Amino acid sequence: MDLWTDSPVKAETSGQGEINAATHSHHGSTLSMMDERELKRERRKQSNRESARRSRLRKQQECEELAQKVTDLTVVNGMLRSELDELKKACEDMEA
Repeated sequence: MDLWTDSPVKAETSGQGEINAATHSHHGSTLSMMDERELKRERRKQSNRESARRSRLRKQQECEELAQKVTDLTVVNGMLRSELDELKKACEDMEA
């Protein structure tokens, strides 16, 4: 059966039982087209895997950067709270 047109491919035989060269060639080209499609499919799958890997790495890096930002901002927040407490105390001392 022809995979492209869903019509049966008839193998014509000569008197000695050999398959017609055109039919054999057609069968070979169908196989090579299938092999080519399979290669394309495998390349696409590999490309998708690489793309997904890069995406995961980007996401991991972004997550690490955000975690570092949280750490840095927590330190700054602590320093600002300390400064605020000192200023409040200085204000209270001035009012007293």
